[in-house]
Amino acid sequence: MREKCASKRDVLGRVLLYRGYCSPMRVFANRAFAATVCVVLLCAFAAALFSYTVRLRRPWFGTTGTLDAELTAAMLLFSKQWYREGMLRQRAGLYYNPPSIEFPTLASRGIKSSYPPGAIVPLHGFSILVGREPTVSLLMAFNLLNHFLIAVLLSLTVFVLLRQMHYGYPDAFVLSLAPILLELLLPAPLYHHLMGFFTDQAVILLFVLYVFLEVVRDGLTGRRLLTLLSVLQGLVAFLGILTDWLFAFVALCVYLKRVARGGMGRPFLPFVKRSVAFWFSFGLALLLFAAQLWSLDQFQSLWQRFAVRTGMTSRKPFSLHPYLRFCEWHMLRGYGKIGVVLLCATLIGLVLVLAYACLRRIRRKGPSENMSRALGLTFMLSMPCFLHLLLLKNHSAHPFHYFAALKFSVPLATVPFVLAPVLVLSCLNADVTVFSPGRLKALVTRRPYASPARWSLLPLLLMALAGGYVYEEHPRILPQFNTTLQDNGKRAIADFIDANTGYEDVVFAWHKDLRQTSVPLYLAFSMKRVYAASTVQRVYDKVGDLEGEYVVNIVSKPGAGPPKDAGMKTLLSRAHDTRTSASVRLCKIRKARFLALCHELGIAR
Repeated sequence: MREKCASKRDVLGRVLLYRGYCSPMRVFANRAFAATVCVVLLCAFAAALFSYTVRLRRPWFGTTGTLDAELTAAMLLFSKQWYREGMLRQRAGLYYNPPSIEFPTLASRGIKSSYPPGAIVPLHGFSILVGREPTVSLLMAFNLLNHFLIAVLLSLTVFVLLRQMHYGYPDAFVLSLAPILLELLLPAPLYHHLMGFFTDQAVILLFVLYVFLEVVRDGLTGRRLLTLLSVLQGLVAFLGILTDWLFAFVALCVYLKRVARGGMGRPFLPFVKRSVAFWFSFGLALLLFAAQLWSLDQFQSLWQRFAVRTGMTSRKPFSLHPYLRFCEWHMLRGYGKIGVVLLCATLIGLVLVLAYACLRRIRRKGPSENMSRALGLTFMLSMPCFLHLLLLKNHSAHPFHYFAALKFSVPLATVPFVLAPVLVLSCLNADVTVFSPGRLKALVTRRPYASPARWSLLPLLLMALAGGYVYEEHPRILPQFNTTLQDNGKRAIADFIDANTGYEDVVFAWHKDLRQTSVPLYLAFSMKRVYAASTVQRVYDKVGDLEGEYVVNIVSKPGAGPPKDAGMKTLLSRAHDTRTSASVRLCKIRKARFLALCHELGIAR
C-alpha cells in the first residue's frame, strides 16, 4: 500500500486519483509538489485580491486630480524627457525644465540633485518595451504592477523563511496570506501605488526583492547558486541605491545580519574580501552619481538639501516633535491608530529581542537557528524604515510628504501578525504546532499526545486578527481618493501647448489661471514653461537677451476678452499664426515682428 501511495504522489497528473489509496496528507507530503501548490495558491490569492483593488481604483486611473498629483507629474516630466531625448544625452539627469531656447544647456534646465535617477530607469525601460511615450496611464499601470509584485514577494519571503524553519506547509501557507492581505488593502499602499509614484514608491519593490533574495540565499549551499544570487543581489543593490536613500539603510541592515550570522567569514582577510564584494555595487552606483553631480556642479545643492531634510540647519537638540508630527499627519492617515500602535510595538519588541540575542551571544550560548532566522528577517524588513525616519526626520515630517509613510507598509504587513509571533515562539524553543488541535486536546484531557502535529490553530487566529485590522482600516481609503483638485480644463490646455510648440517657442499668458509656477503640475503635459506677462515689457524682459531665432507665443482662452494693455493687443494683432481649440488659443509672433513692435514702443535696448 505504501509503495503504491508513493508512486502516485510523485505523478502530478494522477494526484486526484489518490482516493482509496492515499490520504490528502500523504499526497501533501511530497515536498516539491506541496511547495509548488502553495506558491501557486499564494499567487492566485494575490491576483484575486489585486484585481479587486484595481476595480476599486479604476475611477482614478489616468487622472491627476488628487493631492499627490505633483509627485506623479514630476515623474512623468522626467520620464518624458528621457524618452524624447535619450538617457545618455541627458547624462541621466532629472531636469525641471524641458529643452527650450531659454534653457540652452543642461545646467540651465535645473536638475533635481537630491535624488539619484534610478527611479526612472525601470519606468524608462517599461516605456521602451511597450513602445509608448510615458503617460499618466502608463505610469499608473507600472505603479500597479509594482504593488502586485511587492505583495507576492512579501508573501513568498515569509513562506520561504517558515519552510527553512521547518514549519509545515499548511501553517506556512496560512501565515503567508497575511502579507498579501495587509499590503494590498491598507490605505497607504492602496493609495500611493496608484496616485503617486516617485522614489519613495519605486524603492519599495527593490527593497522587498533584495530581502527576498537574501532569505533564499540563506537556504542555499551550492556555490553556483550562491554566486548567481550574489550577482542578482548586486544588480538590485546597484539600482536600489540609485533610486532612494532608504536602500542605503536596507543594505546596512542586510550587511549587519550577515556579520551577526557569520556570513561574512571569521578570519580577517576573508571578511574584508566579502565585505568589499558586498559593497562594490553600492560604491559603483554612488561613484556614478557623484560624477553626474560634479559635471553639473550640484554638490553644494545636495548638501544643503541633506542638511534641511535631516534637521542639521535648525541647530536644535534632539526632539520628538517631528516624529510626533509624522505619526499624526501621515501614519494615522495611512494605517490608523492600530497601525501606529503595532509599529511602535514592533520597534520596542525588536530592540528587546536584539538585546536578548546579544546577551545570549555574550554568554556564548547564542540564539537558536530558528530564532536567528526569524530575528534576521524581522530586522531586515523593519529596521531600515525606522533608521530612515530617524535620520531624515524633516523629510518624513513634512506636511505634504504623506508618501513618507509608505515604507512602513513592509514591516506592518509582515511583522505584527507573522514574524513577531514566530519570533516569540522561537525564543521559547517552540513553534506554532504547540497550538495544534491534538496537543490542545491532550492538554485539556491531560493525556499524552505522541502523534506529529500537521497543522495549528494559531495561524488561523493570526490571519483572523489581520483580517479584522484590514476590515477596520480599509474603508478609510475612499475619502483619500476623493480629496481632489480642480482641473478646470488645464490639462487639455497643456496638451494643446505641447502639440503646437517646439524648441524655439517661448510661451506667455496674461490669464492668471494659465500661468505655471516653479514646480507646476501641468508642465509634465505642456512640456513648456508658461510665463506671466500682462505687458509687452515683461515679454521683452524674458526674451530680449535670448540668442537665436525664437517665437513668442501668447496663450489665452477663446471666450476671454482682449488684454487690458494696449501693447499686448497690438502684439496679438501681429501674430503670423493662430491656433485654436475648444479651450485655448495660441498666437505666434516671430522674433523680427516682436522686436519691431518693441522699437516702436521704445522698449528695445
